[in-house]
Amino acid sequence: MKKPRCSPNEAALKAFFVAPQAENRDILEKGLAMALRHWIQWRKRMFSRDGTSVTPEEKKSLPYRQAVARTLREIHRVSRAFHGELPRHSPRYIGHMLSEYSIPAFMGHFLALLYNPNNVATEASRVGVKLEKEAVGAMLRMVGYGPGAQGHFTSGGSIANFEMLFRAREWSRKPAVLLVPESAHYSWKKGAHLVGLAGVVPISLDADGRLSVDHLAATLRDLAARGTAVMGVVSVLGTTELGVLDPVDRVADLLDAWKRETGADIWHHVDAAWGGFFACLQEEPALPALAAPLRALRRAHSLTIDPHKLGYVPYSSGCFLCCSEERYRVVTTNAPYIDFDHLGDPGPFTLEGSRTAAGPIATLLTSRVIGFHRRGLGRVIHRTIRQTRSLRAELEKNPHLLPLPVEGNNILCFALRGPEGTLSSTSAQTRRLADWIHREAAKHPDRSFHVSQTTLGPGHRGLLEKFCQLYGLGNDSDSLHLIRCTVMNPFFQTRHLKVDLTRAFGEFLERGRRGLV
Repeated sequence: MKKPRCSPNEAALKAFFVAPQAENRDILEKGLAMALRHWIQWRKRMFSRDGTSVTPEEKKSLPYRQAVARTLREIHRVSRAFHGELPRHSPRYIGHMLSEYSIPAFMGHFLALLYNPNNVATEASRVGVKLEKEAVGAMLRMVGYGPGAQGHFTSGGSIANFEMLFRAREWSRKPAVLLVPESAHYSWKKGAHLVGLAGVVPISLDADGRLSVDHLAATLRDLAARGTAVMGVVSVLGTTELGVLDPVDRVADLLDAWKRETGADIWHHVDAAWGGFFACLQEEPALPALAAPLRALRRAHSLTIDPHKLGYVPYSSGCFLCCSEERYRVVTTNAPYIDFDHLGDPGPFTLEGSRTAAGPIATLLTSRVIGFHRRGLGRVIHRTIRQTRSLRAELEKNPHLLPLPVEGNNILCFALRGPEGTLSSTSAQTRRLADWIHREAAKHPDRSFHVSQTTLGPGHRGLLEKFCQLYGLGNDSDSLHLIRCTVMNPFFQTRHLKVDLTRAFGEFLERGRRGLV
């Protein structure tokens, strides 16, 4: 019996990836060959009248041939060593926020490596800076920012978060604190220490693991009564642990009302390192719950987005976006040895001096080829959300497996019910199952699955209570250990695979559970 074919649109998405068994290696090989040919032609054309630097006689000499042999030998050794790397390209890898990158993104990254521009200024990067502006423009349009909005690429989301702190501190111009949800990424504490903030104030989470707007409002009033200034508030669009979206729209409403009431202009930053590319889906009718927080992104003063996550761009690539030129350029730093064009060069306004063009060009080609819209990258991301929901449904068939009752979109966390029917025994049993999964992955790397783990602490107390009530567990602990699955790979439920990976994962977990009894 023949398996049903994919729709033409779904099949077209496959062309953007190398695919798990390198089925599209011909596309990649053609792209690499073209890029190398153009690069070699460029080098040969430039200053061709100067003559050659390497002669045929030199190439024949023994030391030269030994140097070439040593180079190729070590390249081979390192290449073979990477065969022991985690198989992030496989749909069986559902661990951390890592997956297959797209062919356009890889080629953009590779092209930038060949020409190796430094995107600090136009005089060090004639083409790279220009293309970065185009890539930033694509990101700005995706989130809905208007004219005057600016941004640049960073080496990752942590640096993009620091870019906000760097500017917001200067904007505030007085000792102030930062308000972050208890689910915030650990980089915020690092950054607050680096820029010397007066403190970081945690905001409680609701029973769904999202920032509590009520507690945020109460905290603002309490701090105002004590005379403590607030520099900024951080919302998270896609928490690192669970993937949930904070109510960005309600936070924006609260801060607008607070400004009308008190005159306080509090910087609102959305850490959308994980969920920023969900903006491709803000008009998706099948995902109405995403609409409000995604449409509110344009109301934030600044954003962090990581193309190396759901942009399917190679590591490492972050992006900082700002709503206005005034806020973006609030801090300017010059270098005497660089002839900056202050109207176009990013260097005076970035924390990092030297910056690669790899992330920007990878993101640019992704935007040109796949597109940052519902029928482009949005279709890929929507597919991962559907895959995650199917995986949840499969786990729910097993009464021993307890999926966390939150909407994590394409992140799924679950626990294994403990023998004593308590939260603490469930955590212990989940750790044992996770250890078994990791042992299996080490013993049978080509037949196992790869997952990650996390532990919810007292900051998620409302969610822990909800979890215990849902599954009838005794609430005897303030923490819960979970197995975490990040379903990024769009090939997880490809119809033409010989294995139904959704069902196989459920059977794999049941085998592990029985082995623990």
